[in-house]
Amino acid sequence: MVISEKALVNRMKEAYSTYGYTVAVQDDRMYLTNGFWLAEIDVDNVPDKILGMFGEHIRDVPKAGDAYKVTKGKDGAIVQKRILDEAMGAAKQMYERRAEAYEGILPVVMQKTNLTYEGCHVWQAANVRDIFLIDPRYAAMLSTTKDVHRVGEGIYAEDEESKLWILRVAKESDKTYLEHMQKISWVKE
Repeated sequence: MVISEKALVNRMKEAYSTYGYTVAVQDDRMYLTNGFWLAEIDVDNVPDKILGMFGEHIRDVPKAGDAYKVTKGKDGAIVQKRILDEAMGAAKQMYERRAEAYEGILPVVMQKTNLTYEGCHVWQAANVRDIFLIDPRYAAMLSTTKDVHRVGEGIYAEDEESKLWILRVAKESDKTYLEHMQKISWVKE
């Protein structure tokens, strides 16, 4: 699995305590998102710790066709049943970006550099030198940094069991600085 189970549990706990997370199950795939990342996992391979989080938060394991928005309330979890198509909006948007990014071109491989900038990991594409700032909490969700590709405004990794999208941190104030950083290759080409 390209997703680190421990990091995903931590991001779910974090999302639960702040803006919440959405879980949806369509066919044989489970989708989890908080708007900054999207995890897709084969339902037969959902880790026990994730299932345990559902037991704790929604008192049930989502089944095909289920969709919930889960947030922490004063007296426990606030669970809102969602329309599946609405909940799947983020996944559909990510798929569209991936299709656009891959249309007629080879995927752009992103590599994590040893650099950080304002608390973010610096990722760079060797052949085009694009620079992406990725929140280290979200980057930790990747169990591997091999075969990570650029998709639109984020990075993407997949295997047979799972897929993970992470949106980059985009700060307009950093634009000039990042343009200068892109002039230098920080990764092996």
